[in-house]
Amino acid sequence: MKLWERKARSIMKGFLFSEAKINSIINYANEDPKANSELKLYKATHKARQCL
Repeated sequence: MKLWERKARSIMKGFLFSEAKINSIINYANEDPKANSELKLYKATHKARQCL
């Protein structure tokens, strides 16, 4: 598990997201193979904010 993924999971667990929802958001952020870690973390947290 990458550092950005651990950070994103930690943030989402703090908001009591289900494990399935966390996994779907992580998969969404991983879709772009050219994105760097910062962009993937941004995409994951942005998607999580939309789900709140």
